[in-house]
Amino acid sequence: MSRLDDTDPTLAYYETDAARITADYETVDLSATLERIVLRLPPAAGILELGAGSGRDAAFLLGRGFEVTVLDGSEAMAERAASLHPELAGRIRVHRLPAPLPFPDEAFDAVLSLATLMHLHRASIADVLTECRRVLRPGGTLAVSVPTERPGLDEAGRDDRGRHFTVMDAVAWQRLIRGADFEPVEEWSSADAAGRGGIRWWTAVWQAK
Repeated sequence: MSRLDDTDPTLAYYETDAARITADYETVDLSATLERIVLRLPPAAGILELGAGSGRDAAFLLGRGFEVTVLDGSEAMAERAASLHPELAGRIRVHRLPAPLPFPDEAFDAVLSLATLMHLHRASIADVLTECRRVLRPGGTLAVSVPTERPGLDEAGRDDRGRHFTVMDAVAWQRLIRGADFEPVEEWSSADAAGRGGIRWWTAVWQAK
């Protein structure tokens, strides 16, 4: 098990306020995005999700018959997700990115990362993408959603709550993902599902070569 440093302001935000954060997440409907992604997956695919959130997305995928494993850096968030969605019991593990993924090569059919890679520093993202490729079977699917616009960040990329965000345009994200030996399948841009002004998301599905 790899754990986050409790002095990390990003982690501290999620550790100390997990109940409110997960309650907010439960009110946001991402089912249209998830439905679009799962169209690319074989039945009963093994999926690794990076970032538990409230457990909402993992529960959705489990309900569609997929085999789901979830990693999250925050113990409090992992516990809240399992509490809100008891069907996820035993499927959520605490693990800190960018540490190497704790799975063997070619262990999954898909890796899903919605609103998670953005919290890594840019220098670490390529390493995590390489790890995603390692644990994916050839032809496996990588689905990511990251912000391409997010106002209110300081020069260090932190918001007023101390959370770090890496915000890049789609071309920069494409370059990083392609460099980890993936090829593009589909991508789209969208406004924030929670209705927050000024935030735009880039969601993309890629295939492991």
